Amino acid sequence: MRFLKNRIIISFVIIVALVYLWEFQIKPVSGPLYTAAVTEYKGRNYQQSLNLLGQAYVIDPNDTAILTLFGWDYLKLGKPDKARPYFDRALVLNPQLVDTRLGSAFTWLELGEPTKALQEFQKLPPTAQKSLEARVAMARAYRELGENRRALELAVAVLRENSEDKLARKELVALTGSQDLSAALATPTAPISRPAQMVLAARLQNGYFEVPQGGTWKRFYVSGVNLSPAIPGHYPSDPPTESADYQKWLEQIAALGANCLRAYTILPPGFYDALLRYNSQHAASPLYVFQSIWIKDAPDGNLLDKGFTADFQNELRNAVDAIHGQASLPMRPGTIGGIYTGDVSPYVLGWLVGRDLEPHVVLATNRRNSDVKSFSGAYLTIEGGNPTEVWLTQRCDALLQYEVEKYNWQRPVAFVNTASLDPLTHPTESRMAEEFSIRRSLGEKELPPLSPNIDDDDAVSLDPTKLKPTATFLGGTFAAYSVYPYYPDFMGLDPRYLQGRDAQGPSSFQAYLEDLRRYHKDMPLLVTEFGIPSGLGISHLSPQGWDDGGHNEVQQGNYLARMIRSVADTGCAGGLIQSWMDEWFRSNWLVRDFEAPGNRTRLWLNDLSPDAQQGLMGFRTARAETYLLRGDAGSWQPPHLFYAKPPESPSVRDFGDRYDPARHLLRLYVDSDEAYLYLRLDVQKLDNNGDGKPDWDQVNYLITLGTTAEPTGSVLLPFVSNVRVPSGADFVIRLGKAEDSKILISSAYNPYNIVPVPGIPGQTQIRYRIPFLASLKQDAQFQEMTVEPNRRRYGRDGHMYPPVRYSRSELQWGTLERGSADYNTLAEWHANPQTNIIELRIPWGLLQVTDPSSLQVLAGIDRDGTFSTEATKGFLVGVVSYRPGTQELADVLPRFRSPGIIAEEDMKRYKRAPWDTVPATPYLKDSYYAVQRALQDLRSPRRVEPLRAAVQKGRRSP
Repeated sequence: MRFLKNRIIISFVIIVALVYLWEFQIKPVSGPLYTAAVTEYKGRNYQQSLNLLGQAYVIDPNDTAILTLFGWDYLKLGKPDKARPYFDRALVLNPQLVDTRLGSAFTWLELGEPTKALQEFQKLPPTAQKSLEARVAMARAYRELGENRRALELAVAVLRENSEDKLARKELVALTGSQDLSAALATPTAPISRPAQMVLAARLQNGYFEVPQGGTWKRFYVSGVNLSPAIPGHYPSDPPTESADYQKWLEQIAALGANCLRAYTILPPGFYDALLRYNSQHAASPLYVFQSIWIKDAPDGNLLDKGFTADFQNELRNAVDAIHGQASLPMRPGTIGGIYTGDVSPYVLGWLVGRDLEPHVVLATNRRNSDVKSFSGAYLTIEGGNPTEVWLTQRCDALLQYEVEKYNWQRPVAFVNTASLDPLTHPTESRMAEEFSIRRSLGEKELPPLSPNIDDDDAVSLDPTKLKPTATFLGGTFAAYSVYPYYPDFMGLDPRYLQGRDAQGPSSFQAYLEDLRRYHKDMPLLVTEFGIPSGLGISHLSPQGWDDGGHNEVQQGNYLARMIRSVADTGCAGGLIQSWMDEWFRSNWLVRDFEAPGNRTRLWLNDLSPDAQQGLMGFRTARAETYLLRGDAGSWQPPHLFYAKPPESPSVRDFGDRYDPARHLLRLYVDSDEAYLYLRLDVQKLDNNGDGKPDWDQVNYLITLGTTAEPTGSVLLPFVSNVRVPSGADFVIRLGKAEDSKILISSAYNPYNIVPVPGIPGQTQIRYRIPFLASLKQDAQFQEMTVEPNRRRYGRDGHMYPPVRYSRSELQWGTLERGSADYNTLAEWHANPQTNIIELRIPWGLLQVTDPSSLQVLAGIDRDGTFSTEATKGFLVGVVSYRPGTQELADVLPRFRSPGIIAEEDMKRYKRAPWDTVPATPYLKDSYYAVQRALQDLRSPRRVEPLRAAVQKGRRSP
């Protein structure tokens, strides 16, 4: 028994000793790892901090300090969903942790839960609640809940203690549009003063708008722009809030010669304050505004959904209160709000209700509510309407009622319409069901199933002529259409439009406006959107050259000038250019699959997306003014030197003629920004025959690019004999004569394929390769990057309109230096014989970079059609020079490992750092000045009245 007892004691002693030895001698210590993680956190290296915490967590998984820092790291990285469980677990272990509770509150804020955030703040000790950091965060929570005055008081209190607090300053500007601390609380919402007699802000007379002036009415021809202020890095729902930004834009818009603009939705208070300030300073020539009220997506496409209608009704009331300076709207992520005190109601020409509705939404609404055909309201009535027309009429009437009842003001109203929903008939525009029937009758096979969400462009109409004002509505109704020269397809297919002309030549745009005006002869017609983008990419082609993209800024301006004249010459009440500014976030159907992740398009400029470059004001990327493609060696800095040959190093091969210096490669530089990859190639001498031009007959250059993480593309290079890149080239850029200078893609990396149409001999179609995975081949073809902006179409009579394709491969020659004979804002490359420098800028999209800001490139397409991406390890770059006639190699960078094989161990990878923010550096495009000149001719509508009268003589049957 004693023996057993002694063994127990001995075992206990051994266990204690072992525990002691483990805890204090052997066990890894998390302290140093945690301390290092804190250091990385303070240095804003949040990912590195997480890496260290991961090691510390293995040692002490219940250490609240480790858990809390995990949460803060994820919060700083913009991943609140990952931060949430760490804060929750730490608070379970110790509910008294102040930093943890504060992190939890911030996490709820970032997750869009301001109520839960406030509950967390209220659990903090009183001293912690009074900290500047906590009060600013509570201000944000109250703002998002719509308690704007309470939020403002907190922000002002913080700024009075610390005027440099940036977050409090941001809250102040968001709420009021101003940084003026003294005025922030001194401008409460004024009491509503409802006049006894109804005030008419504007009216419609003889096809035009009129505004009161000096006790009488003055005709007002609308010349303006659309304002949707989504600067780079932001969405329209997250616009600038400071009044000073809008003040600057209003001054530039007025200098353009515009007299009006359209607010695409309720804008921040800073816009209305800026408009009021501008007009008080320019009382003789104020800027007017059309206030749009945006329609969100309805459940199942049913606009008559009761909950949806109630929400939109509230949005209508908010818009009325905002323009009268009587609104306090919640401002949370994805919505615009703040404290509205600027009364701009005298300058609001009219209401624009809704947006360009998709035809499938109209069809779905009509199908679900077929019994809704009429409405009789206080100010508007409609008979024989379809359900969507009736719903829009009801919303317009409700808007008018609210403004009269609360403020006793009236102004003209319209619902927003588009050419796709016009009441005209277009025989060349068959519905998809009709087209499929025609294609089956011709023998085509393997047609996909019809989708209910297909948007046919002549399947259903919205007819504003059905709206009738009552005797009590003095503002009047007008037709409001978005009209573009390149879409729908009938703009370039209907013979009657192709025969149209403006003062400078063929113009289906003018012919369509004449047709539209003829139909709406008894009501004013306002073109609420018209425009044409600048930029390299094309998403729709017009037979008359009015393409959706592919124009430099000068060409954009010339087309806009023609459209401005057409709007006036066809008797319209005016027009609004789309748009004031470029919006990087805007994608386009032809590039959307190649922009992933899609929520980061706002962080980079895809020059292949026309929708991103519709503005008169653009935004310069970081290197836009550095690399003007003029051959300036001084604009390139030493860090961007990629390859350099040692002095006196010979070419791989000399041919013994006078053109050898043109083939001798010296250096390659590489750089990039938010839009382009920039390359600079130095050679010994470009011009060796003295004609002032590069010797393209005797030398061509080939730049190879490997962009994916693993070896893909073609090992064997084209155009030059027996040269190989072991890891493969996904792209090659050939530089030579204009017709030869192209960027080509390896067939092993090309996601497109041209295939026969099943059942229709001789017809082909472009399709994605599904499934597709980038691969490495020894001798893949290099192909032109061909896309199909205009698919094969069929008219209602069965006539086939063939597809229209174009190649993105051709490189645009030119320089970005204004005043140069080669000036071209689309320029992709240029060679300067004086400096012996060749420079290129290649759009990220052309290299299938799906998001340069997070280093994502296309990896493949899954069987279900989903595009997959991967993080690039950097771009492998090589250069060769050769004789174009014989394809004989002359020189190479970096070097050959063995004859004909580029030394992969010497090839460098170009990789830039990712980014999550982008500066907005605005500039006025060349098109701005062309529009400015065009608007100088439109000071009075008198010159267009005879043409309008001529248009009204006949009316085309719908």
